Amino acid sequence: MAVDQRYYAHVLPNSFSETLMISARDRIFSDFMSRTLPWPDNRILDVGVSDVVNDGANVLERSYPYQENITASGLSDAPDFRVGVPERGLPAD
Repeated sequence: MAVDQRYYAHVLPNSFSETLMISARDRIFSDFMSRTLPWPDNRILDVGVSDVVNDGANVLERSYPYQENITASGLSDAPDFRVGVPERGLPAD
């Protein structure tokens, strides 16, 4: 079982709780973007990425306009996450 799978097991797909979670995270991301006003050469270290791939996880990696400038770190090998982002220095197994 993925490290974060225990957390997301309580948020069922297409449920009201998932909708609320996604909405809250989207607002946090919007607030982040409006406060930081990133440029194409800004680099980000994201500590705590999820090894779960779904609509509520890893909002920064999915939404940030300069995704190639993100360095992601998490607690597991995150094979599903790594498959989606090999161009960012995380080679797929």
